[in-house]
Amino acid sequence: MPIINLQTKAENFSYQIQIQENLLENLTKVFNFKDYSKIVILTDEVVASFWLEKIETNLTKNGFKPENVIIPNGEKHKNLETINQIWTKLLEFEIDRKGLLICLGGGVIGDLSGFVAATWLRGIDFLQIPTTLLAQVDSSVGGKTGFDFLNKKNLIGAFKQPVAVLIDPSFLQTLPNREYKQGLAEVLKYGLIWDLKFWGWLKENRQILLNKKATNFNQIIIQAIQTSCQIKAKVVEKDELETAGIRQLLNFGHTFGHSLESYSLKTEKPLFHGEAIAIGMNFAGELSNLTEAEKQDIKETLELFNLPVDYNIAKKEQTKVAKELYQNLFADKKNYSGKISWVLLQKIGKAIANEHLSEKIVINQIQKTIKS
Repeated sequence: MPIINLQTKAENFSYQIQIQENLLENLTKVFNFKDYSKIVILTDEVVASFWLEKIETNLTKNGFKPENVIIPNGEKHKNLETINQIWTKLLEFEIDRKGLLICLGGGVIGDLSGFVAATWLRGIDFLQIPTTLLAQVDSSVGGKTGFDFLNKKNLIGAFKQPVAVLIDPSFLQTLPNREYKQGLAEVLKYGLIWDLKFWGWLKENRQILLNKKATNFNQIIIQAIQTSCQIKAKVVEKDELETAGIRQLLNFGHTFGHSLESYSLKTEKPLFHGEAIAIGMNFAGELSNLTEAEKQDIKETLELFNLPVDYNIAKKEQTKVAKELYQNLFADKKNYSGKISWVLLQKIGKAIANEHLSEKIVINQIQKTIKS
C-alpha cells in the first residue's frame, strides 16, 4: 500500500495520502474515527448510488452512525446555493467542532467539502475519499477548496488541508470512460511541468492506462496516481498557500482551460474540467518557448490519450467568442496588477510561472484554438 506523507507549514501538521485497493472494506482500519463526535458523509447522487451504502455499512458495523448529505451531480451545482444547503444540514445534524466531514466524490464534492469544513464553526476536520481519477491525482491533495461564482471558476474559496486522503483505484471501474479520461489530463500535466521521465513512462503505458479491463491496469494506475501525488505533495510542501510562486506551476493549462470551461458551461455540451485543461495545456505549450518537436509531442500525446486539443466554434461566432474567452482570462486567480499571469514550459519536464504575454499573441492563439 503506497503511503505518501504531506507536511504542511501554514496549518503545521502532516497527513497521509494512502493508496489501497478495496479501501472501503478496511476503512476503520486505515483511519481512526473514534476521536469524532459525529460523522457526516457529503456526496452526490451518482456516487451515492455506487458507494454510499457500502461506506455507511462499514462504519455502522464498527459502531459509528454516520449522517449523509446528497447533492445533485455536476459542476453547475458548485455554487453558494449548494453551500447553503450543506450548512443547513450540518446545523440540523448539530455538528460541533469535533465533527468530521467525509468527502466521498470527485472534484466538485471535494471543493465543496473543503470549503464547508473550513467555514463551519471556523473549521472542522474533513477526510478526502476521492472517487474520480481527476480528484485522486489533483483536487483531493493540497488543500485548495472553493466554489464557482458568477460563472467564474473557483473564484471564492479557502485553503483547508484534509486530515487524510484515502485513494482506492477500484472506484475508477464505475466511472464512464469520458469521466475517467479527463483525469488523465492532470496526470499528464505532472510529467509536463515536473518530470520528463514520468512523461515518457505515461506514453509507454498509454494502452494500459486507457484500458481499465487490462490485467495489470491496477498496478499501472496505482503507479500513475502515486507519482502524481508525490509530485503534488512536493510542490505543496514548498508553497502551501501559493505565495512563493512554485505552486502556480500546478496551474499549467488552467489559465485558458478555466476560461474555456466557464464559456462551455453556457453551451449545450459543456466541457469536462480535464478536457478543458487538456486544451489549455496544448494552448500553453504553443505559447511556450519550445521546439516545434516538443510542441508536436504535447499535441500528439494528448490526442493519443483521446483528449481534445482545440474547441470548434462556428465561424460566424468566432470573433465574439474569442473576445469573451480573452476577457475571462482576467478572472484567473494567478493574475496581479491587472496582468494575465501564465504558466509556460521552458522544456518538457520544467515549467515557469508569472510569464506575461501581449494581448495580440494570446488572442491570435485563441483564434487558432477555436477555428472550426
